[in-house]
Amino acid sequence: MTVIKRGEAPFRPRARLLVLLGEQLITNEVIAVVELVKNAYDADAQNVDVILQDVGEPAKGQIIVQDDGSGMSLETVLNVWLEPATDFRKRQREARERTPKYGRLPLGEKGIGRFAGHKLGNLVEVVTRPTDGEHEVVVSVDWQQFEQVDYLDRIPITWFTRDPEVFVDKAHGTRITITNLRKEWTPKMVDTPVSYTHLTLPTN
Repeated sequence: MTVIKRGEAPFRPRARLLVLLGEQLITNEVIAVVELVKNAYDADAQNVDVILQDVGEPAKGQIIVQDDGSGMSLETVLNVWLEPATDFRKRQREARERTPKYGRLPLGEKGIGRFAGHKLGNLVEVVTRPTDGEHEVVVSVDWQQFEQVDYLDRIPITWFTRDPEVFVDKAHGTRITITNLRKEWTPKMVDTPVSYTHLTLPTN
């Protein structure tokens, strides 16, 4: 056999891959909100506020999920949150590692909470501050870019740190704001437990 050319090439994921994964992993909008509440549970939150505002009008509506959990540092945002399918939670579960405050075992497994935002709307803003953090971290994701740009590595995710504006004084946690909603919510969708404006999570 005569080899004419030889080489190596890595897989180069298309940007749409994350969109397709989100559509397959999260069945509907209500489940997407539940996934965000699960994230709050894993973050040792005691309280979660779920606000569905004008969700019957996708263009002006917004969904806000805010918790008082441990929040995320910039390092966690960059090296865990921005890495879908990370084994971070898997390693915690296998080691039976519990959360420091309430001793919870993580509910999340595949990092699909990141895709919940896409299921709900095109624009996602995350504001987070860790318990020992001086600053807030703000991350913005425009899911529309994932349909418009060819390759995943060509989509920059915007982030910055700032003096606290949401989690002021000694407050900490994560707030996720989703706008440019992808679907009009019906009264039946709104009339679910996740539509409550305030949830108190079990402490064990």
